[in-house]
Amino acid sequence: MEQLNGDFGEGDWPSGVLSLVLFVHLAIAGDADKGLNTTGLNRTHHRILFLVAHKPGVTVGEIVSRLRLSAQAIQAPLRALLDNGLLEQQSSERDRRKRHLVLTERGRSFLHAISHGQFDRITEARKRAGEDAFEGFLRFMRAMTSEEDREWLNPLGESAAPASFARRMTLAK
Repeated sequence: MEQLNGDFGEGDWPSGVLSLVLFVHLAIAGDADKGLNTTGLNRTHHRILFLVAHKPGVTVGEIVSRLRLSAQAIQAPLRALLDNGLLEQQSSERDRRKRHLVLTERGRSFLHAISHGQFDRITEARKRAGEDAFEGFLRFMRAMTSEEDREWLNPLGESAAPASFARRMTLAK
């Protein structure tokens, strides 16, 4: 791969896109890191909270699958979230071996506090880019996401999930 200098020619655009994705990821993760740094929690904790907020009642197995982690790797972060009162675990009535996760009120407030900067960054970028660019960005991001992840994120179709998730996050304020 040739050196990237920000001027992406016709053949260099995939590298340019990958570079932008990397730096956007670092910026967005850094926004949450500011709130995490004082708590002893890390990005894995944040990702678990985020997925549980997106889909209350999600199972531990689904979290393992979505985060592409082993069950062993998720146990310590999950235990810390439960011990700190940020998550609750409920047994399934149909299968007692399955554990469903939900945010506590404390967890919802904490997630809102550490995600606030991320939502501000996204909102500001949307304003600067304009609605047409934003809609194109959403189409692009959906195209980049696996069909399985898109289905998990939004089993009812592309228009329902973002509003539903945003509404749950607003309730945490």
